[in-house]
Amino acid sequence: MQMVRLSGNRELERVLANLNARLRLVCWVDMEDWRGLTSAHQSKAVTTLAAGDGPWAVAAMRDHISRRRAQATEAARKTILRLNAPS
Repeated sequence: MQMVRLSGNRELERVLANLNARLRLVCWVDMEDWRGLTSAHQSKAVTTLAAGDGPWAVAAMRDHISRRRAQATEAARKTILRLNAPS
């Protein structure tokens, strides 16, 4: 969110906040192990962007988002299976 805020794009910030709110349960349930890595990736991208290496920061965030999307999809699948499993 920090990078989105820095962009000044309030609509993108609103959309991302809404998406994050919807995914919060899934992330909390199955993605505990990824939080530290996610923060590290985001911090590195922000630091690199602040240092003026925009192309690297963009590439790093695209890679991060792609990996995170795959992880979130798998976590959502597992959560849905758990919620629908017979007791």
